Amino acid sequence: MTRAPIATCVAVACAVLVALATTPAPAGATAPATYALSGSGSGLELSFQGQGVTLGAAVSSGDSTPQAHGAAFGQCEVLGSNPSPGDLPCTGSTGETSSYPGHPGDARSTCASPALPPQLAGVLDVRIACGRSSSAARAGAPVTTNSARVAQVTLDTDLSSLSPQLQAAKDQVASQLQQIFKQVPNDQLQNALDQLAGSLKDSQALAATLGPASSDIAPDGRSVTVSSTASGARIGVLGIPRLDPQGNVVAPGDAYRDGLLRIEIGPASARAGVRPGGGSAAARAAAAVVTVQVRDITKTTPSYRTISVAPGQSQTLFAGTPLESTITAARASRKVTATSAVAASDSVRLDLLKGVQGGIHLALGRATAAAGVRPAPQAPAPPEAAHHKELPYTGGPDLTLPGAALLAGALILLALRRLAAR
Repeated sequence: MTRAPIATCVAVACAVLVALATTPAPAGATAPATYALSGSGSGLELSFQGQGVTLGAAVSSGDSTPQAHGAAFGQCEVLGSNPSPGDLPCTGSTGETSSYPGHPGDARSTCASPALPPQLAGVLDVRIACGRSSSAARAGAPVTTNSARVAQVTLDTDLSSLSPQLQAAKDQVASQLQQIFKQVPNDQLQNALDQLAGSLKDSQALAATLGPASSDIAPDGRSVTVSSTASGARIGVLGIPRLDPQGNVVAPGDAYRDGLLRIEIGPASARAGVRPGGGSAAARAAAAVVTVQVRDITKTTPSYRTISVAPGQSQTLFAGTPLESTITAARASRKVTATSAVAASDSVRLDLLKGVQGGIHLALGRATAAAGVRPAPQAPAPPEAAHHKELPYTGGPDLTLPGAALLAGALILLALRRLAAR
């Protein structure tokens, strides 16, 4: 036998093995499931004198294509309930967008001092606003990482117009403070309120320190998840100036260090995921915990009484007075079906100092996550199987595959032996 026929035999045998290895899957096999995910996190929405701004916003979306989109900005206009990464009304110098395929973005932060609306620019100070966004694909799944933050926010507005209103409502304010600080004599509260009303021009209306907000999508074991967070905040309201024994202002009132109200807001989170192989979805959410502290204004050194606000409940302080403030704690929710999952932690809402030019309105710590999966339909059966009834099988085991393999092996062995005989 010449080398050409030997090579032909080997090629034929190998072709048989390859054909066996690539035999189509039986009817009824399934393709991978398709899925989509989206999420958002926001640090602070502030509204004052009819103007609003969002500080710290991160948005993500992705699907099984795979595609990934992300955006993170330190300052935006007030966002709706379902912001899209590709269409955010944000200040470009304070953040980044990214996408895969296309624009991978940058893991480094882009920061700037934001350009605020005209009515807020004169009274609102945002030290610096930053955002970072990057997108890619890993193991056939979308990956996007987005984080936004602001360093510090202060609202310095003229509070002197509040003085006559506070004097007129002094008895009501003193009565409510006495309910909180039961051991404080009423005459001491009255005197302290007189001093506060006379020094409001040196009071800072609001100070806030915010944690970053984030929204990320990534594979996690057998699942693909979207995780959104808002990392909490510290809020101070109506800084009380430091006075000497004669009642003269020694230092202006810092809204957080010396504030009449101090509000601590914990982190909020939402997470949703899909398992493409099993075609299932899951979600969970945790609302921000809110703690309110009220200052005893009769003491020179700041001293506070803590009031807790239950999730989903509201607490109003100084009701019916110019200092009226309502704190509404967030509620977490989730909804899961066999193929979809939605988780959300609502914003903590603060309606503060309602007697000050319409009040200061804040919404903090919102996080959302949503995921949906669509299992692929089973492949249709071949036409023959649909029209011909299969006869009952009564023989022994099916030896087609091992027999063909042995035949291929024998052909190879025969060819090699003849080659050696030459």
